[in-house]
Amino acid sequence: MRIIIAQSAWDEMAAELDRVAPAEGVLLPLVALRSTALPAAPRTLATIEALVIAGMLRVPAALQTNAAIAVRVLPSADATMQREVERVTAQHPRLRVAAYLHSHPFAFGRTWPSAGDYDGHMLPLAAQNERAGVATSFSLIACRERDGWALQTFALDGGRRVVDLGFAQKTPDGDPLVRWALQPPLSRPARAILRQLCRRHQRAGREVRSTELFDGVRRYVVREGGAPREVLFVPCDFPAAPARRFAIDANGLAKEEAS
Repeated sequence: MRIIIAQSAWDEMAAELDRVAPAEGVLLPLVALRSTALPAAPRTLATIEALVIAGMLRVPAALQTNAAIAVRVLPSADATMQREVERVTAQHPRLRVAAYLHSHPFAFGRTWPSAGDYDGHMLPLAAQNERAGVATSFSLIACRERDGWALQTFALDGGRRVVDLGFAQKTPDGDPLVRWALQPPLSRPARAILRQLCRRHQRAGREVRSTELFDGVRRYVVREGGAPREVLFVPCDFPAAPARRFAIDANGLAKEEAS
């Protein structure tokens, strides 16, 4: 798995961790997961090709308490951070909160999630991610190195064991993977195409419901007589990237067809 962090996200992280050092710091990373899984299939560690840390949100200083071996975010920060997450993900639908980030300023070169990190962060986030179709969670822990900070990355495997994924690599904001992660939402012409498609189905007496999936893909389920007949997966860069259409037969089996 390739793990990269955009230079601008790194700069935000380093500035915040330097501000609170030698106490522990905390930030909220926004990540995109590039996966080989089908649009509606779970993203497991085995299918994730790249973890792209493309955004970094600072928690207001007044809403966190920092100590040498602990950091705590006040409950009142939840609403503030949720508004910020919604603002950024509306602009970049591939970004999600699938990881937590904090520092271990007492560690040099390498570190490992503490029991509190595991029970308090990784397990709850894994349950949240699972509901969104991602069968893991990530913990990003910054430790000291000679020239400043290093960002070590960890994940949970299928047995909820901690896996060391290595260190995130800084990359320019112009890296193709960063640009992919920061894809804007569907364009106005693309939305017009999809509205026409929905109206055509509705005029034929079919029901169409849409849901946004984890990686900015929008799923359209077409029902006729209460039963699903077609599922269309539309990426946020449609029509530059093709949609994927699956016809569903009377036995509920899906077969991919030309969209």
